[in-house]
Amino acid sequence: MSNVYFFTGFPGFLATKLIEELSIQDPDASFLLLVHDSQLEKAMARIEKLENQERYSILSGDITQEGLGLEDTLCGRDITHVFHLAAIYDLAVPQSVAQLVNVSGTRRVLEWLSTLSNLKRFVYFSTAYVSGTRTGTVYEHELNKKQSFKNHYESTKFEAEVLVQEQMAKIPTTIIRPGIVVGIRRLERRSNLMALISSCDSSINLRNSRFHTSGEVMCPSAWFQLIISSKLSAF
Repeated sequence: MSNVYFFTGFPGFLATKLIEELSIQDPDASFLLLVHDSQLEKAMARIEKLENQERYSILSGDITQEGLGLEDTLCGRDITHVFHLAAIYDLAVPQSVAQLVNVSGTRRVLEWLSTLSNLKRFVYFSTAYVSGTRTGTVYEHELNKKQSFKNHYESTKFEAEVLVQEQMAKIPTTIIRPGIVVGIRRLERRSNLMALISSCDSSINLRNSRFHTSGEVMCPSAWFQLIISSKLSAF
């Protein structure tokens, strides 16, 4: 059976680059892209720039709604991999908004995952900033150390990862904690991938980067970066 990849966070930059790379590595796969109504026009424009457009299906939905706001018929699809990237990344975000999207939205995704009978892997994009104000060496197995946080983005991403880790015994999960996504400005307007995430049935690997991994949590060493060659203005 061919893989079916489900993404939240499209048409965001990182989700777009992941999809482009996966479409090359897994040429028989298809993609289901959950898109909020406010981003539908942008998402459709992104799809028009991809090759083999029939492989990509845009689904109108909302991670803060029950069942992600999707029609029940989607439950019958053979989704094999889910990438959850949708989040509020603004460091100045109000607490109510961050709580709704980052925490409640992740809870809704986890609830929905339980309906997928053919799921091979759930990939959750957390952040290195779940460590909050901690200093020194922070290991991947150390999530809750009673740390404080500088803003609502950090605290709600921490709360969301707590929810994800609580379900790891039931859901085959990989957690990514990127530190910094680095872009390189190019004269040309197109984006070029340097190093990104590749997916296989049971885990994902970061090429051309080092990382510490314990179980199914990948997080940065002191300098770990997910490196992407692109216009900086694309972020």
